[in-house]
Amino acid sequence: MVTHILRQSRAAFKRRRMRDSCSVVRPGLPVDDGQGGVVPSSTPVYEGICYLRYPGLAQEAMLAAAGAGVAQSRIVVRVPFGPVFRPGDVVTILASPDTPHLAGTVLR
Repeated sequence: MVTHILRQSRAAFKRRRMRDSCSVVRPGLPVDDGQGGVVPSSTPVYEGICYLRYPGLAQEAMLAAAGAGVAQSRIVVRVPFGPVFRPGDVVTILASPDTPHLAGTVLR
């Protein structure tokens, strides 16, 4: 009984931390757009609450790409248990009250 209550309490705490919202799509094969061209297709995987986390120390690397500096860093996205993600899925941050500048960010 006590273990069950502790589990529920822990789960409620974790859900309270999930103040951000995000969507996850799985890119698919290009499809015909009906006008002689092709457009990328995607399958929605998840849309809802999530939690953004920056593991360890800030890990940022400056890379040179086509003569421009590109900052590469790592963000971990946590979602409630249930959705199954695969390598290659694309995460879009829809809203983040703690870090509003991340809204619209696309993570691969």
